[in-house]
Amino acid sequence: GSVAGAVTFVLKVIGAWYVYLGQPYSLVITGNEARSLLIASVVGVLIIAVCSSLRANNIRLRQATTAQEAMAAGLAQSEAQFRASFENAAVGKAQSDPITGRIMRVNQAFADMLGYTVEDMVGRDAWEFTLDEDLDAERAEFQRLLDGETDVYVREKRYLRKDGQAIWGRVSATVTRSPATGKPTLAVAVIENIDEQYKSRIALEVAARDLERLLAEQTSTIAQRDVLLREVYHRVKNNLQVVD
Repeated sequence: GSVAGAVTFVLKVIGAWYVYLGQPYSLVITGNEARSLLIASVVGVLIIAVCSSLRANNIRLRQATTAQEAMAAGLAQSEAQFRASFENAAVGKAQSDPITGRIMRVNQAFADMLGYTVEDMVGRDAWEFTLDEDLDAERAEFQRLLDGETDVYVREKRYLRKDGQAIWGRVSATVTRSPATGKPTLAVAVIENIDEQYKSRIALEVAARDLERLLAEQTSTIAQRDVLLREVYHRVKNNLQVVD
């Protein structure tokens, strides 16, 4: 741009002498020549300024385009990383509308846990997968999260599988809120399959209670045996005294 302006300025000067004035080359400058030179200079300066401005704008445009491309590439990479971490996670993950409960996104681990496909679960009410007898308590606890009474919804709850069987899971859910209104806009949940661990824990607790009951019974039996032994000892002692 600057070079083009300089060349244009030179051509304007030459044109002022040889074209506009129509006079042979001379070192003597008349009034008309001075005006022509002034006009040529002004036009040349304007052309240089315009070309320089266009060049600066082009540089800024290229820089802005490069920055946007870098930002878009960064966003695409972040989205790819999030998608990979979401879809390939070993635990269940789900995103839903916190107000309507409609499922927006689930990963394969959560779908496998309940016996569905990902496509079967998207668009359905998330509360459909909670047992009816647990529904009121779970809704009430989740409402505390929506009302801001707690920062996270953490529960060990029963989920309803596609085959009608109940399965235990540990869910941890949070909500994102609108910066302007503060209203919940998205619910994000992580669900861990704890069915085997939970049932093992319950079985262990039952076994522990049975053992305590057995120990209590044995303790009572031992106490009764001691009483009987003391009674037998007392009677034997009395009989020996009679014999003596």
